Amino acid sequence: MTIPQIEYLANATKVIDWRTTIIFGFYFAMDLIEAANQTWDNIDFVARTVSWVSHTRDGKLIQMTIPMHPLAENHLTAVKRIAATDAVTPSIHGMSDSALRAHFRQLVETSKLPSGSVKSRLNKTHFDLQFSSLKLSFAQEMGHPGLFRLSRFLRSMSAQELEKKVASLPHFKLTPLLLLGES
Repeated sequence: MTIPQIEYLANATKVIDWRTTIIFGFYFAMDLIEAANQTWDNIDFVARTVSWVSHTRDGKLIQMTIPMHPLAENHLTAVKRIAATDAVTPSIHGMSDSALRAHFRQLVETSKLPSGSVKSRLNKTHFDLQFSSLKLSFAQEMGHPGLFRLSRFLRSMSAQELEKKVASLPHFKLTPLLLLGES
């Protein structure tokens, strides 16, 4: 996904949980199931990081900790103010992977993402866009060629280097969500 596509998609949804999931996908390189199942215990507002256990392709569990981009921090702070549960995205937390993918596909289709805006050689039409496209865009913005060994690449950086690279990610212009008290 291109940066304008991600921004368009994040603005097209007025559902806080889906916008949050999109933010997790791009700014933290999370898989869809990881993004949907985050809890507030994983978010450290003092250290300005999000930590979670991720699964590698070979089934290993690894601890991931990514610094918060300012946009992600502001969004998560606003969501935390209205949180009523331990789940960051309560309306989709605990859904099956297939249900989440179906909902995301529906989000892409109903967003009316302009099909002419698809520039990726990997995606022929906007219907081909998958949640992993967010993670791939993150990888490219971070200077990594793809998803293969992305977590290893991220864990190999010093905390300062990773924080600097995350801070340099694009800052989306998001339309305010009234439920978050934004105006």
